[in-house]
Amino acid sequence: MLLLQVNTAFQFTGGAGAAEALTRSTAIPSGAGSLQDPQRPNVAPGNAVQPGPPVNRLDFRTQNQAQSSVEDDEADGEGVATEGAEIQSTQRTNENGEPVNQEGLTEAEQREVERLKARDREVRAHERAHATVGGGIAGQPRYTFTTGPDGRQYAVGGEVSIDTSPVPGNPEATIRKMEQVKRAALAPTQPSSQDRRVAADAEAKIQAAR
Repeated sequence: MLLLQVNTAFQFTGGAGAAEALTRSTAIPSGAGSLQDPQRPNVAPGNAVQPGPPVNRLDFRTQNQAQSSVEDDEADGEGVATEGAEIQSTQRTNENGEPVNQEGLTEAEQREVERLKARDREVRAHERAHATVGGGIAGQPRYTFTTGPDGRQYAVGGEVSIDTSPVPGNPEATIRKMEQVKRAALAPTQPSSQDRRVAADAEAKIQAAR
């Protein structure tokens, strides 16, 4: 038997305020595996740790979670497929079965419309330049139209009439007029061959008047 001496408490005496240590000897069997608190009851090792849920219950819970995840994925896949089917069902086609846009135009027709729009802008700018520079000796632009696949009219050609006649009996006025004719003919960014012929004719009349 092992004798262990432990200072456990202090006792205060009479009003002097002095403290006297009390000593208590506790006998512990030498064969004990560990030191236990004498105030705590012995606890069986089997009760020290609470067991978790049974393994079969954990497996069942895991299987339910996995099954729910698979069902969610399948539902998402069905939603995407349904959405794709709706988009495909809304695709418009013409009488020949060709895909068309909201205006009923095929891809080739859309390209043709874009080409006609560009040509229309070019023609109008060209003839407007003739008329603006020509002023009083030029008429209003006249256009040639064509109908596009979208049913709209587009200008594909045009002309502006210009008075190129000399001023009778007045060479100086003729020169000034022909110079304006020449400027009007060459006013567009890209003068046509006809524009250049008009400009050349005006230059010849200028030389004749001089």
